[in-house]
Amino acid sequence: MARLNIQLSRHIQTTRRPRWVVWLSMILFLFTCITTYFLSNLWFAQDKIYKAAPTETVVALRFFTGGSKQNQIASLFQNIPLISNRALEYQDIKNYINGEFAVFIKVDGSRSVAILTKKPFPQTLFDSQYITKKQIEKDLFLLSENSVQTETMHVASKFFSPLPFTKKTWIGEIVLADSPKRGMIYDAKDQMILSFPERNTPRIEIAVPENTFAFFINASNDANKIQNSSVFLPFLPLIQSVIGNDLQNALELLSGKIDRLELTKDQNGIGFLLSAKQSTQTPFDVRLLLQSISALNSPKIEKKALVDNTPMQEIIADPNAVSIEHVTIFGTPMLRVQKNNESMFAGSETGHLLLTNREELIGFAKESVKKKQHTICDGNVLGVSLDEMNLLRKARTTFLNISIFEQFGANFSSFGIKNKLYSTEVHFCKK
Repeated sequence: MARLNIQLSRHIQTTRRPRWVVWLSMILFLFTCITTYFLSNLWFAQDKIYKAAPTETVVALRFFTGGSKQNQIASLFQNIPLISNRALEYQDIKNYINGEFAVFIKVDGSRSVAILTKKPFPQTLFDSQYITKKQIEKDLFLLSENSVQTETMHVASKFFSPLPFTKKTWIGEIVLADSPKRGMIYDAKDQMILSFPERNTPRIEIAVPENTFAFFINASNDANKIQNSSVFLPFLPLIQSVIGNDLQNALELLSGKIDRLELTKDQNGIGFLLSAKQSTQTPFDVRLLLQSISALNSPKIEKKALVDNTPMQEIIADPNAVSIEHVTIFGTPMLRVQKNNESMFAGSETGHLLLTNREELIGFAKESVKKKQHTICDGNVLGVSLDEMNLLRKARTTFLNISIFEQFGANFSSFGIKNKLYSTEVHFCKK
């Protein structure tokens, strides 16, 4: 029987690399993977598609359709036409897209879509919907409702792409005409997020009542600048489509000075709270303001006759004819006007004018700065419940048709704008 040559000594040395060599190898491997990921994104996601931007484009939404992103984008754009006043949807053209497409929105709200193609389009698809097709380059086309002029949209250079190791998937980018910096578009489990690399107003944490369906809060010292910005202007036609004459008149009289607006819904209809910063040079005449709003809301109509006996009606809004009473609400002296079983309150609190038609909102406003906002898609600058807004608008006999919000309302329940430490995010919450 042959002997087994088995070493039993415990002092035999084995080949073992130092620990620092193992860590260095792992770091170099990760660095190579991340660098390859960034370089591949920079190479495959070049900016050729911005050559198809129509003149007067104010917003560009660019989407990348590679891999699993195609299914995510399909769910986001379900039932949402890509082109204004046309029925063309993402599902109709997804098989012709070569990696990316972009939706351009002009200053008048019209939308068109640019596509990098991988095979010819069926002309019958466009002819049946009266869609205009414009060839920009061999593989780049712009689809629109009418013939449009195009010019290259200039954007800042892209030095990196978002990391893939997060809970949200990077699916595209957004560019505003007045700021060439790129914002990122992410798809999360229950939200679509637009992230911009700069803030519009200071970062704040504030709460609104549970029955709030829309709000706007401005922490900036320049209210006029914010109200004329891209943050507030899209919000204004939305609220105008559901509010009554009292708030409509207040918005006109306080134009450029509003720093807070909340809209609530209860059994009595729509409640509102409006705040405007008082100027030390020209402070508000609170009494006259409240009388003016009330007079405009319920004007007096007198029938008269012209010299030739032609009948006419004269509409008279006389602030001096409106009676005012003094009340104290939650420790704050207020003025009150009562008409048609409805009350409106106005007063001053910590350098701000407060105007509301709901007594309880005054108490909430005084305490809300101590609370944290976790409603209406976590916005701390602006928030809108699309579900509630669309219900209220449809209930009005004459409502403003804002089709893009109705279309977004099919896939999203609400949206909010949130200022973070170094960025601004727009959250669209899925249904």
